[in-house]
Amino acid sequence: MPKPKGYPLKAIRLSRDLVRFEFRYDGKQIRRECRMDALVALLMGGEAEETNLAFGAEPITLKDFVDRKYLPFSAKPRLKNPVSYTGEFNLAKALCKDLGSRYLHEIRAKDAEACKERWLKEALVNSTIKKRLNGLRRIMAYAESVGLIKANLIRPVLGLPVGDRSDIWLKLPEIDHLISKCDPSIKHLVEYLVLTGARVNEALDFRLGDVRNGKLYVPTQKQGRAARERMRELDVASLGPRFADLLTRLKPHPLSGFYFHATLREPNKSTAMSDSYAGRRFTEARNAAGLDHIHMHDLRGTFAVHRAMVVTNFRQLQAELGHSNPASMQAYLDRARQFDPKESIFYVPPVPAESK
Repeated sequence: MPKPKGYPLKAIRLSRDLVRFEFRYDGKQIRRECRMDALVALLMGGEAEETNLAFGAEPITLKDFVDRKYLPFSAKPRLKNPVSYTGEFNLAKALCKDLGSRYLHEIRAKDAEACKERWLKEALVNSTIKKRLNGLRRIMAYAESVGLIKANLIRPVLGLPVGDRSDIWLKLPEIDHLISKCDPSIKHLVEYLVLTGARVNEALDFRLGDVRNGKLYVPTQKQGRAARERMRELDVASLGPRFADLLTRLKPHPLSGFYFHATLREPNKSTAMSDSYAGRRFTEARNAAGLDHIHMHDLRGTFAVHRAMVVTNFRQLQAELGHSNPASMQAYLDRARQFDPKESIFYVPPVPAESK
């Protein structure tokens, strides 16, 4: 339907919510009946259909709303942790790259779904996608609270749907082939993930002092962030000579102390490598290695199966992985029984008796 903006228009209210309007367009008399809020949206540049624009509100783009209303005045006091304001700022700006030109009342669940599919193709990690979608929901919730839209149509993000991947893991030749295809910036990171079973964010938090007294201390992830007050211990000697060799090749940044770091543009500054950067480089490596079905999190399952080939102690394996679900541990042990311990990345040949 053509938008009547700028043309003489006559409207008659038929009931509380229903209105009949008529106007001339291209020499023709046009008459329609619609809901009052739909007419308001039509006059203000909206769509001639059931609209989410609140009655009396002016359409505003997501970018304008974020710049003028959400970030300066609203986000900071509403966030439980004040230091999260910077994170909220980055999330909002990332959303504006994809949806910034869209009017708030036009953004629906299908738009969030389209963004999610695009971000998955760009190899963004699931945690980043989830943060962005939850950030969009917070912005839309505030827009509803200040009367710009009728309802927040973005559904809560409880997790990205993934299938059961417990049987997807890499054998030793595949591990070596994948590492050989990795960009130098993530080669040591991928090897560390395989040899420790750490989640990606846990590995990126690896810093100076986490190896001491023959133990490797890995922060246990909680609620999407690595909590350093909860550390699980792995015996360095039990991880074998390959891990000991990796430690000799890892060098912490002299300023930040992170082993997997990204040097910033500012001189003499460094921070931990981002999970998005690591995810993009990993996707390039797995595609080059012909392992398109492998996700970065599958390296944790790879550790579990290889570890279960040489460690038969249920409790030890559970402690090393930081798993609370016993069923997961048993699945790894059952799968590992199908293979010889010599096929494990952690296999150490026994020392002959005469050489002792």
